[in-house]
Amino acid sequence: MNDIIWLTMRRLRTPLIILLLVYFVSVFAMVSVPGVDPDGNPVRVGFLDAAYFVTILATTIGFGEVPYSFTSEQRLLVFAIILPNVVAWLYSIGTILGLFLDPQFRAVMRRSRFARRVRWLGDPFFIVCGFGNTGSLVVKGLLRRGLKAVVLELSQETVHRMTLD
Repeated sequence: MNDIIWLTMRRLRTPLIILLLVYFVSVFAMVSVPGVDPDGNPVRVGFLDAAYFVTILATTIGFGEVPYSFTSEQRLLVFAIILPNVVAWLYSIGTILGLFLDPQFRAVMRRSRFARRVRWLGDPFFIVCGFGNTGSLVVKGLLRRGLKAVVLELSQETVHRMTLD
């Protein structure tokens, strides 16, 4: 499991840092640029509203819940932060998808899954290498005595024959 976490964190470190950096800079910029309320009074967007707005902006959900009309400066800022946020999200998602398709990551996942299954085996068992004449006799003898056996076999034809026996 540590291999999976290490490999995942190593691959996702840069995209996550970029995503968080772009996100926090965008939120800080939204808070910094003053707006105007309906009465014409200057007002600043709060951190929660700015974080919410940048989230719906970056994930391209939409702008249905803007608290008030933006000023020209705020609209220019939104225009400036759309592209970096969308690119950061796409880069992060692309890296995650690339990680899941990576042969090295898939091999680590298979090894981890196998190790987890072996750890959960509660009863003792024997490992028999090969299911030729001797291996098949050993397995039959173990099964007759009520003992569990795991067979390691390279030949796919032998594996199919084994499942039929």
